[in-house]
Amino acid sequence: MDFGVWLIPAPSGVSRNAWQLLAIFLATIVGIITQPLPLGAVALLGLGASVLTKTLTFTAAFSAFGDPIPWLIALAFFFARGFIKTGLGNRVAYQFVSLFGSSSLGLGYSLVFSEALLAPAIPSVSARAGGIFLPLVKSLCVACGSNVGDGTENRLGSWLMLTCFQTSVITSSMFLTAMAANPLSANLTLNTIKQTIGWTDWAVAAIVPGLVSLIVVPLLLYFIYPPTVKSSPDAPKLAKEKLDKMGPMTQNEIIMAVTLLVTLFYCR
Repeated sequence: MDFGVWLIPAPSGVSRNAWQLLAIFLATIVGIITQPLPLGAVALLGLGASVLTKTLTFTAAFSAFGDPIPWLIALAFFFARGFIKTGLGNRVAYQFVSLFGSSSLGLGYSLVFSEALLAPAIPSVSARAGGIFLPLVKSLCVACGSNVGDGTENRLGSWLMLTCFQTSVITSSMFLTAMAANPLSANLTLNTIKQTIGWTDWAVAAIVPGLVSLIVVPLLLYFIYPPTVKSSPDAPKLAKEKLDKMGPMTQNEIIMAVTLLVTLFYCR
């Protein structure tokens, strides 16, 4: 189909280069969807094709690599992978649950604020919510006798899942590196109104409404969609067992934490 687009004469008012670029773009999108190769390889093949066919100059095709925003996004995703692979993200979550998870409301807040703490380093809702917190929440629900499909969902699981789902949107908006779309928004602001938004600028502007929302939303859901179980003594116990199993912080976790702090210091 995309080769056919390439061969079709360009419509009136559309340059030949623009029409060829559309064909390459469509081919790249099809490659990303069908995944004959990893996403990065497909993207580079698309760039290479645009240069080899002289649809774009080398400078134009790779101009985005000189923009700090794509590198910021890539760096943040490297951190996300590091937090998951080293287990540091799980350690932070378990630590919060072990300290504050003895009641249902405290358990909800411990999960909410541990995700907020990890948000600057993990710029993907799916990586945070799906990779770290979903398995943790499911384990906590099972430990408290709340399972999907057996009529015990309202004991704790429904409220806890809804709370984590709603607040993940809030944490994603609180930091420049909490979601991949945020740096793109900052770049759009720079290009349209020539206003630079740095990491600290974003955090200072979002921290107060973000924290207020993180406090209010779980409490509001607690009254609108209350769990029938008000205490969760098994949750801190489970978290402590997980922490004991993990043992003391490993060298990789320490390196990950120090690297993040140093990077955030220089990105401020």
